[in-house]
Amino acid sequence: MAFLATKSSNFARSASFGAALCLSAGALGVSLCFFAPHLWLMRTVVPGSFEWARGLDYLRRCQDPFASNVVPAMRWRFLPQLIAYGLHLGMRGCLVIPWLGVVALTLGCAMILLRAPGVSSWAAFAGLVLVTTTSPILCSTGWLGINDCWMVGGLVLIAFTASPVWIAVATLVVPWIDERFWFGLPAAWLIRSLQSEGGLTRRDWAVLAAAAIPCVAIRFWGLRHGSADPSAIFLREESSGILLRLNQAPMGCWMGVRWAILPVVLVWEALWRRWGALGGALAAATLAGPLFVLAMIASDSMRSTGIALPWVLYGYIAFVRRTGALRWAVGLAGLQLLTPAAQVSADKDQRIDSLPVELIRLQRPPQSAVRP
Repeated sequence: MAFLATKSSNFARSASFGAALCLSAGALGVSLCFFAPHLWLMRTVVPGSFEWARGLDYLRRCQDPFASNVVPAMRWRFLPQLIAYGLHLGMRGCLVIPWLGVVALTLGCAMILLRAPGVSSWAAFAGLVLVTTTSPILCSTGWLGINDCWMVGGLVLIAFTASPVWIAVATLVVPWIDERFWFGLPAAWLIRSLQSEGGLTRRDWAVLAAAAIPCVAIRFWGLRHGSADPSAIFLREESSGILLRLNQAPMGCWMGVRWAILPVVLVWEALWRRWGALGGALAAATLAGPLFVLAMIASDSMRSTGIALPWVLYGYIAFVRRTGALRWAVGLAGLQLLTPAAQVSADKDQRIDSLPVELIRLQRPPQSAVRP
């Protein structure tokens, strides 16, 4: 399964940017038609709703990127807020940053699919529909102030670009957007290794290690000299609800990927064939292990499944090449669109409806602003 390897350091050389842009726009349009955000809840601030739960903290950080009066989970996620603060963006401008991440991630995935041998344009479009109906897109469009697409985009860069420059860029920048980057790094690194018969080079490892040092050093300095470690506070606050989160985790993980789980299974199969039972199990643990840890410590297990997107992309290309028929790719995308989706966290869930339904609600909002 080394068919994704490329010698080009320019991400756009092997695929038409215009074609990727058109496919991205089409796939996002289809995704939003079937799974639209709750527009009627986004018109005004609704505390306690999925739409505003993180959005209010995000907007406060945009006014003061290094404020201490925020939830501990957000303390080290300051890069988008710092950019918004530096550009003097208003409320709407701040909220556009996560949506730009949606566009960037979709466009990057489109270019990967278009340049993959054996994947036609229509198969690439079906794959994009699959991608845009997984948790990074659904959460970033359905919740305000969620920068998951920028984080997942960093993992995709590491997994699918040949130049070590992108390893350095992603590792230096993305942890300041979301620390879940570190949880997804082993799985993305594994996908990178699968694309080369010779495996990862010493240069790859050296670049990754060097780029990780600044983040590790700054976090260690903050631990030694700060008044309190945000990570320790977060873990202490969340420790009491582990059983509740684990109980809800299966549903959250399913809603994060749904039928995109099939390409992930194909990656597991490839690992099994390549390294045997024990090696395949250990390699598969690079994804399953971090997801289990995140399920224990994070209330939004649906969002955490975003770290699986490099596996979804890699497995989907293998799926297209194995079946050799467009109808299977279209069928998988269609099944994904027809399967109900919901926003899920440890203490609540909320169905995601189609765009026509949401437009009706926008004109005639329900009596209750927040659903139970």
